[in-house]
Amino acid sequence: MSVLIRLATPEDATLLPDIERSAGHLFREIVGLEWIADDHVMTVDQHLPAILAKSAWVACEEEAPVGFLSAERTLDILHICEVSILASVTGRGIGRRLIEAAIAVANELGLSALTLTTFRDVP
Repeated sequence: MSVLIRLATPEDATLLPDIERSAGHLFREIVGLEWIADDHVMTVDQHLPAILAKSAWVACEEEAPVGFLSAERTLDILHICEVSILASVTGRGIGRRLIEAAIAVANELGLSALTLTTFRDVP
């Protein structure tokens, strides 16, 4: 199935917490990180600033979001705050495509860096 990457819209914000929650459930299988599955997800209101700043993207299949990337621009850096993909579609390169979209935008804007904080040993 084809995946379209596009800027997130305010209407998408209502769907993003469920995507993050689904992605978090995968951490139940990782020793020491199980707590992430029960942790809080970003609220609709917390998604809106990145969406309005045009620093949030969604990956869509048949027009329905199945993943998202939310970022924040500070000075000349774009920092990825969250990347989440529905558990049912992981392993298909959707997260990679979202990150590639953020890289392209950072390059277009002439930013000096794209940053991300993540776990070293989590696939």
